[in-house]
Amino acid sequence: MRRFKNKKKLLGIIVLCVMGCVAITPTPEDTTSKPKTVEVKKIEPVNGTYSGKIATLKQDVHDGTFTFDTGDSYEGKWSKKTIQGEGKYTYKDLGTYEGNFKKGQRSGKGTFTWNDNSIYEGQWKNDYINGKGIYTYSDGSYLNGTFKGNQFYEGKYTVTINDVTYKYKIEDGSLTKSIEVVYKDHASYDGTYEDNKLTGSGTFTYNNTDQYFGGVTEGKKQGNGTYTWASGAKYIGQWNQDMMNGQGVYYYNSDKSSSLEGTFSNNAPQGECVYKKNSTEKYKTYWENGNCVKVEGYKDE
Repeated sequence: MRRFKNKKKLLGIIVLCVMGCVAITPTPEDTTSKPKTVEVKKIEPVNGTYSGKIATLKQDVHDGTFTFDTGDSYEGKWSKKTIQGEGKYTYKDLGTYEGNFKKGQRSGKGTFTWNDNSIYEGQWKNDYINGKGIYTYSDGSYLNGTFKGNQFYEGKYTVTINDVTYKYKIEDGSLTKSIEVVYKDHASYDGTYEDNKLTGSGTFTYNNTDQYFGGVTEGKKQGNGTYTWASGAKYIGQWNQDMMNGQGVYYYNSDKSSSLEGTFSNNAPQGECVYKKNSTEKYKTYWENGNCVKVEGYKDE
Protein backbone atom coordinates (compact mmCIF):
# COMPACT_ATOMS: atom_id res chain seq x y z
CA MET A 1 0.00 0.00 0.00
CA ARG A 2 1.36 3.40 -1.00
CA ARG A 3 1.01 6.29 1.42
CA PHE A 4 -0.64 9.47 0.21
CA LYS A 5 1.76 12.27 1.15
CA ASN A 6 -0.63 15.17 0.49
CA LYS A 7 -3.65 13.89 2.46
CA LYS A 8 -3.88 17.01 4.67
CA LYS A 9 -3.50 19.29 1.67
CA LEU A 10 -6.26 17.41 -0.16
CA LEU A 11 -8.64 17.77 2.79
CA GLY A 12 -7.83 21.46 3.17
CA ILE A 13 -8.65 22.21 -0.46
CA ILE A 14 -11.95 20.31 -0.30
CA VAL A 15 -13.10 22.14 2.83
CA LEU A 16 -12.04 25.55 1.53
CA CYS A 17 -13.83 25.15 -1.78
CA VAL A 18 -17.03 23.70 -0.33
CA MET A 19 -17.30 26.71 1.96
CA GLY A 20 -17.62 28.82 -1.19
CA CYS A 21 -21.04 27.37 -2.09
CA VAL A 22 -23.48 30.17 -1.30
CA ALA A 23 -27.22 29.52 -1.23
CA ILE A 24 -29.83 32.05 -2.26
CA THR A 25 -33.57 31.54 -2.16
CA PRO A 26 -35.22 34.29 -4.20
CA THR A 27 -38.97 34.72 -4.64
CA PRO A 28 -40.17 36.52 -7.77
CA GLU A 29 -43.13 38.82 -7.31
CA ASP A 30 -46.57 37.83 -8.61
CA THR A 31 -46.84 39.01 -12.22
CA THR A 32 -49.36 36.53 -13.55
CA SER A 33 -51.41 39.24 -15.25
CA LYS A 34 -50.39 40.66 -18.61
CA PRO A 35 -48.99 44.20 -18.79
CA LYS A 36 -51.76 46.72 -19.33
CA THR A 37 -52.54 48.27 -22.69
CA VAL A 38 -51.02 51.72 -22.93
CA GLU A 39 -53.73 54.38 -22.91
CA VAL A 40 -53.20 57.11 -25.49
CA LYS A 41 -55.67 59.31 -27.31
CA LYS A 42 -55.75 60.24 -30.95
CA ILE A 43 -55.61 63.84 -32.10
CA GLU A 44 -59.23 64.73 -32.83
CA PRO A 45 -60.14 67.34 -35.45
CA VAL A 46 -61.90 69.89 -33.25
CA ASN A 47 -62.22 73.66 -33.37
CA GLY A 48 -59.93 76.09 -31.60
CA THR A 49 -57.71 79.13 -31.87
CA TYR A 50 -54.44 79.51 -33.81
CA SER A 51 -51.85 81.85 -32.30
CA GLY A 52 -49.84 83.68 -34.92
CA LYS A 53 -50.29 85.24 -38.29
CA ILE A 54 -53.10 83.62 -40.23
CA ALA A 55 -51.10 84.08 -43.40
CA THR A 56 -48.52 81.57 -42.17
CA LEU A 57 -51.13 78.78 -42.48
CA LYS A 58 -50.60 78.99 -46.24
CA GLN A 59 -46.87 78.35 -45.97
CA ASP A 60 -45.48 74.88 -46.57
CA VAL A 61 -43.53 74.83 -43.26
CA HIS A 62 -44.06 77.14 -40.31
CA ASP A 63 -44.25 77.23 -36.51
CA GLY A 64 -47.35 78.01 -34.51
CA THR A 65 -49.51 77.29 -31.46
CA PHE A 66 -53.08 76.03 -31.60
CA THR A 67 -55.37 75.89 -28.55
CA PHE A 68 -58.35 73.57 -28.96
CA ASP A 69 -61.80 74.24 -27.52
CA THR A 70 -61.36 71.06 -25.45
CA GLY A 71 -58.43 72.62 -23.59
CA ASP A 72 -55.78 70.67 -25.49
CA SER A 73 -52.99 72.58 -27.19
CA TYR A 74 -50.26 72.08 -29.79
CA GLU A 75 -47.04 74.01 -30.27
CA GLY A 76 -44.63 73.18 -33.04
CA LYS A 77 -44.19 72.60 -36.75
CA TRP A 78 -46.95 72.78 -39.36
CA SER A 79 -47.28 72.07 -43.07
CA LYS A 80 -49.88 74.60 -44.09
CA LYS A 81 -52.90 73.66 -41.92
CA THR A 82 -51.61 70.21 -40.93
CA ILE A 83 -49.50 69.34 -37.89
CA GLN A 84 -46.25 68.08 -39.40
CA GLY A 85 -42.71 67.72 -38.02
CA GLU A 86 -41.53 68.19 -34.46
CA GLY A 87 -43.89 69.54 -31.85
CA LYS A 88 -45.53 69.32 -28.44
CA TYR A 89 -49.15 68.28 -27.99
CA THR A 90 -50.67 68.72 -24.50
CA TYR A 91 -53.84 66.81 -23.53
CA LYS A 92 -55.80 68.60 -20.85
CA ASP A 93 -56.69 65.52 -18.77
CA LEU A 94 -54.12 62.94 -19.91
CA GLY A 95 -50.56 64.16 -20.51
CA THR A 96 -48.10 65.53 -23.04
CA TYR A 97 -46.56 64.20 -26.25
CA GLU A 98 -43.29 65.62 -27.58
CA GLY A 99 -41.86 64.32 -30.81
CA ASN A 100 -42.51 63.84 -34.50
CA PHE A 101 -45.82 64.17 -36.34
CA LYS A 102 -46.83 63.12 -39.84
CA LYS A 103 -50.07 64.35 -41.41
CA GLY A 104 -51.46 65.26 -38.02
CA GLN A 105 -50.59 61.92 -36.40
CA ARG A 106 -47.81 60.92 -34.00
CA SER A 107 -45.30 59.07 -36.16
CA GLY A 108 -41.57 58.48 -35.77
CA LYS A 109 -39.77 59.08 -32.48
CA GLY A 110 -41.61 60.65 -29.57
CA THR A 111 -42.14 60.79 -25.82
CA PHE A 112 -45.51 60.71 -24.07
CA THR A 113 -45.63 61.75 -20.40
CA TRP A 114 -48.86 60.96 -18.53
CA ASN A 115 -50.21 63.05 -15.68
CA ASP A 116 -49.40 60.21 -13.25
CA ASN A 117 -45.69 60.52 -14.29
CA SER A 118 -45.61 57.31 -16.33
CA ILE A 119 -43.59 57.81 -19.53
CA TYR A 120 -43.22 56.18 -22.94
CA GLU A 121 -40.20 56.98 -25.09
CA GLY A 122 -39.78 55.36 -28.46
CA GLN A 123 -41.32 54.75 -31.86
CA TRP A 124 -44.83 55.71 -33.06
CA LYS A 125 -46.82 55.00 -36.22
CA ASN A 126 -50.22 56.32 -37.32
CA ASP A 127 -50.94 57.74 -33.85
CA TYR A 128 -50.16 54.43 -32.08
CA ILE A 129 -47.18 53.23 -30.08
CA ASN A 130 -45.45 50.94 -32.57
CA GLY A 131 -41.84 49.72 -32.64
CA LYS A 132 -38.97 49.85 -30.15
CA GLY A 133 -39.47 51.77 -26.96
CA ILE A 134 -39.49 51.96 -23.17
CA TYR A 135 -42.65 52.42 -21.11
CA THR A 136 -41.91 53.41 -17.49
CA TYR A 137 -44.69 53.11 -14.91
CA SER A 138 -45.10 55.69 -12.17
CA ASP A 139 -43.66 53.22 -9.64
CA GLY A 140 -40.39 52.95 -11.61
CA SER A 141 -40.99 49.52 -13.19
CA TYR A 142 -40.72 49.49 -16.96
CA LEU A 143 -41.30 47.63 -20.22
CA ASN A 144 -38.40 47.59 -22.68
CA GLY A 145 -38.82 46.11 -26.12
CA THR A 146 -41.27 46.08 -29.02
CA PHE A 147 -44.81 47.52 -29.00
CA LYS A 148 -47.67 46.94 -31.45
CA GLY A 149 -50.85 49.00 -31.47
CA ASN A 150 -50.30 50.48 -27.98
CA GLN A 151 -49.65 47.00 -26.53
CA PHE A 152 -46.35 45.55 -25.34
CA TYR A 153 -45.45 42.67 -27.64
CA GLU A 154 -41.90 41.44 -26.95
CA GLY A 155 -39.10 42.27 -24.54
CA LYS A 156 -38.68 42.48 -20.77
CA TYR A 157 -40.69 43.79 -17.85
CA THR A 158 -38.35 45.04 -15.08
CA VAL A 159 -39.35 45.79 -11.50
CA THR A 160 -37.23 46.42 -8.37
CA ILE A 161 -38.59 45.48 -4.93
CA ASN A 162 -36.58 45.65 -1.69
CA ASP A 163 -33.26 46.02 -3.56
CA VAL A 164 -34.01 42.97 -5.74
CA THR A 165 -34.51 43.52 -9.48
CA TYR A 166 -36.70 41.10 -11.47
CA LYS A 167 -36.61 41.01 -15.28
CA TYR A 168 -39.46 38.98 -16.79
CA LYS A 169 -39.22 37.95 -20.44
CA ILE A 170 -42.31 38.58 -22.58
CA GLU A 171 -43.06 37.05 -25.99
CA ASP A 172 -46.16 37.51 -28.18
CA GLY A 173 -47.64 39.76 -25.50
CA SER A 174 -47.48 37.13 -22.74
CA LEU A 175 -45.12 36.31 -19.89
CA THR A 176 -42.75 33.42 -20.50
CA LYS A 177 -41.09 31.18 -17.92
CA SER A 178 -37.75 32.99 -18.24
CA ILE A 179 -36.51 35.50 -15.69
CA GLU A 180 -33.40 37.39 -14.59
CA VAL A 181 -32.99 38.28 -10.92
CA VAL A 182 -30.31 40.66 -9.63
CA TYR A 183 -29.64 40.93 -5.90
CA LYS A 184 -27.92 44.02 -4.53
CA ASP A 185 -24.42 43.18 -3.26
CA HIS A 186 -25.11 39.46 -3.57
CA ALA A 187 -25.69 37.55 -6.80
CA SER A 188 -27.78 37.17 -9.95
CA TYR A 189 -29.92 34.45 -11.53
CA ASP A 190 -30.76 33.85 -15.19
CA GLY A 191 -33.10 30.96 -15.90
CA THR A 192 -36.65 29.67 -15.50
CA TYR A 193 -39.32 29.99 -12.82
CA GLU A 194 -42.67 28.40 -11.92
CA ASP A 195 -45.39 29.63 -9.55
CA ASN A 196 -43.23 32.65 -8.63
CA LYS A 197 -40.34 30.44 -7.51
CA LEU A 198 -37.02 29.86 -9.26
CA THR A 199 -37.51 26.33 -10.57
CA GLY A 200 -36.25 24.43 -13.61
CA SER A 201 -32.76 25.30 -14.75
CA GLY A 202 -30.62 28.40 -14.66
CA THR A 203 -27.34 30.10 -13.84
CA PHE A 204 -26.40 31.72 -10.52
CA THR A 205 -23.54 34.20 -10.72
CA TYR A 206 -22.08 35.41 -7.41
CA ASN A 207 -20.28 38.66 -6.69
CA ASN A 208 -16.99 36.82 -6.14
CA THR A 209 -17.42 35.45 -9.74
CA ASP A 210 -18.32 31.92 -8.57
CA GLN A 211 -20.96 30.46 -10.90
CA TYR A 212 -23.47 27.61 -10.84
CA PHE A 213 -25.31 26.24 -13.87
CA GLY A 214 -27.84 23.43 -13.68
CA GLY A 215 -31.06 22.27 -12.05
CA VAL A 216 -32.90 24.56 -9.64
CA THR A 217 -35.88 23.93 -7.35
CA GLU A 218 -37.46 26.78 -5.40
CA GLY A 219 -34.28 28.82 -5.56
CA LYS A 220 -31.95 26.00 -4.51
CA LYS A 221 -29.43 24.00 -6.52
CA GLN A 222 -31.08 20.64 -7.26
CA GLY A 223 -30.41 17.76 -9.67
CA ASN A 224 -27.42 17.82 -11.99
CA GLY A 225 -25.31 20.94 -12.06
CA THR A 226 -21.86 22.49 -12.33
CA TYR A 227 -20.35 24.88 -9.79
CA THR A 228 -17.23 26.80 -10.81
CA TRP A 229 -15.21 28.69 -8.21
CA ALA A 230 -13.29 31.89 -8.92
CA SER A 231 -10.08 29.92 -8.29
CA GLY A 232 -10.84 27.67 -11.28
CA ALA A 233 -11.91 24.68 -9.18
CA LYS A 234 -15.08 22.98 -10.38
CA TYR A 235 -17.64 20.40 -9.24
CA ILE A 236 -19.75 18.54 -11.79
CA GLY A 237 -22.41 16.23 -10.42
CA GLN A 238 -25.56 15.85 -8.36
CA TRP A 239 -27.08 18.39 -5.96
CA ASN A 240 -29.80 18.22 -3.36
CA GLN A 241 -31.13 21.05 -1.17
CA ASP A 242 -28.44 23.47 -2.35
CA MET A 243 -25.54 21.12 -1.48
CA MET A 244 -23.34 18.64 -3.30
CA ASN A 245 -25.17 15.35 -2.72
CA GLY A 246 -24.72 12.24 -4.87
CA GLN A 247 -22.24 11.20 -7.54
CA GLY A 248 -19.86 13.83 -8.79
CA VAL A 249 -16.36 14.93 -9.73
CA TYR A 250 -14.45 17.73 -8.05
CA TYR A 251 -11.64 19.29 -10.12
CA TYR A 252 -8.96 21.15 -8.21
CA ASN A 253 -8.00 23.52 -11.01
CA SER A 254 -9.24 24.82 -14.35
CA ASP A 255 -7.17 22.42 -16.46
CA LYS A 256 -8.79 19.41 -14.69
CA SER A 257 -5.39 17.77 -14.20
CA SER A 258 -6.28 16.61 -10.67
CA SER A 259 -9.66 15.52 -9.38
CA LEU A 260 -11.69 13.65 -6.77
CA GLU A 261 -14.47 11.41 -8.06
CA GLY A 262 -17.08 9.57 -6.04
CA THR A 263 -19.98 10.21 -3.67
CA PHE A 264 -20.56 13.56 -1.98
CA SER A 265 -22.82 14.21 1.00
CA ASN A 266 -23.72 17.66 2.37
CA ASN A 267 -20.92 19.38 0.44
CA ALA A 268 -18.21 16.87 1.42
CA PRO A 269 -16.80 13.64 -0.06
CA GLN A 270 -18.18 10.47 1.56
CA GLY A 271 -17.10 6.83 1.36
CA GLU A 272 -14.75 5.61 -1.36
CA CYS A 273 -13.51 8.23 -3.81
CA VAL A 274 -10.84 8.10 -6.49
CA TYR A 275 -8.24 10.84 -6.20
CA LYS A 276 -6.44 11.58 -9.45
CA LYS A 277 -3.25 13.49 -8.77
CA ASN A 278 -2.25 13.74 -12.44
CA SER A 279 -2.68 11.81 -15.68
CA THR A 280 -0.70 8.81 -14.40
CA GLU A 281 -1.09 8.78 -10.60
CA LYS A 282 -4.31 7.72 -8.84
CA TYR A 283 -5.31 6.76 -5.29
CA LYS A 284 -8.31 5.29 -3.54
CA THR A 285 -9.33 7.52 -0.68
CA TYR A 286 -11.92 6.84 2.03
CA TRP A 287 -13.92 9.61 3.69
CA GLU A 288 -16.00 9.86 6.83
CA ASN A 289 -17.83 13.04 7.86
CA GLY A 290 -15.76 15.05 5.43
CA ASN A 291 -12.44 13.65 6.67
CA CYS A 292 -10.05 11.50 4.64
CA VAL A 293 -9.42 8.45 6.86
CA LYS A 294 -7.59 6.10 4.50
CA VAL A 295 -5.54 6.20 1.30
CA GLU A 296 -4.61 3.22 -0.88
CA GLY A 297 -2.77 2.73 -4.14
CA TYR A 298 -5.06 2.43 -7.17
CA LYS A 299 -5.06 -0.22 -9.89
CA ASP A 300 -7.31 -0.08 -12.96
CA GLU A 301 -9.70 -3.00 -13.07
